[in-house]
Amino acid sequence: MSANYPDNTGPRVLEIQLCQNISGYQFATESKPKLSAIRTVNKEARHEFLRIYTPITLNRHLAVTPVSPALARSFFSPAKDTVYIVESRNAPTPYAKPSVWFLNRDFLANVRHLAIQGESFTCDEFHTVPPYNLITFATLKKATILKVLLENFPQLKTLSVVVGDDFSLAPNFLAAISDFTRKPAGELELTELIRSRQATDKYCSAEDQVLEWMQFLLEHFTAAPNEPEVRMCQALRGGILAMIDVLGLLETRD
Repeated sequence: MSANYPDNTGPRVLEIQLCQNISGYQFATESKPKLSAIRTVNKEARHEFLRIYTPITLNRHLAVTPVSPALARSFFSPAKDTVYIVESRNAPTPYAKPSVWFLNRDFLANVRHLAIQGESFTCDEFHTVPPYNLITFATLKKATILKVLLENFPQLKTLSVVVGDDFSLAPNFLAAISDFTRKPAGELELTELIRSRQATDKYCSAEDQVLEWMQFLLEHFTAAPNEPEVRMCQALRGGILAMIDVLGLLETRD
């Protein structure tokens, strides 16, 4: 009878990003998550580990080589782990082709929990008070990008929209709008809103505004492959709330 090897590793956030030369994806060096120690105990323990974690390669072609090939391979638990795709403002169209095209289809087919950056899906209508009923070219473009993105994740259960975690701006701009000029290192956790604009007579809360906006985008395209539960999150990096108020929705007081 097999021994029982407890896996003490909780749900992890696997942050992936395009390489600087845009030749594929790799895990973010600042936050590559730790693996359960049971895989190194013995052969039986490793077998138990592999029941939970699947070896993955991020990119769909071996010819696509990131800065460090080791940063494009790891282990992944579809039931527990969240894949957080971080796109750069330098990309022609964040979250759209050709960037997502690089990702391994077999890997994407198993992802159940996805996180994206809210800043990449906003446009002028986002800054108005709900209900959002103005459909412009920009609106349709965002909805189309979201549709194409979700089509890559046939088993998706949750979609986390992360706000205040955009480090793709130039350091001088980051310094002007936040206390951070670069992405803090350390374990990454997606948490509920720690700082959030509260509802007033004039505005709805930050959480309601983002959630209603995402719901608006999700409802304005046809043949949706799935209906994931949408959540709004902020990022804790190494226990630090590295918040960048790009959307103007978050309060800056402690």
